[in-house]
Amino acid sequence: MKKNLVSAVLTIIFFIIYWKLLGFIYNLWVPFNPVTDILALFIILIIVIPLSAISAYKILKKLN
Repeated sequence: MKKNLVSAVLTIIFFIIYWKLLGFIYNLWVPFNPVTDILALFIILIIVIPLSAISAYKILKKLN
C-alpha cells in the first residue's frame, strides 16, 4: 500500500514536470490551431503519461 502511494505521487510529480516542459516547448514553436491542439493531446496521451510512469518506476527501482 505504501509503495503504491509513493509510486502514484512520483508519477504525478513527473507528469507535472513533463507537462510544464511540454507547455514551454509547445508555446515557443507551435502555432495555435485545432490541428496542433489535437497533436498536443496525442503527445500527452501517448508520450507524457507513460513517460511519467516509467520515470517513477525507474526511480523506485533505483532506490530499492
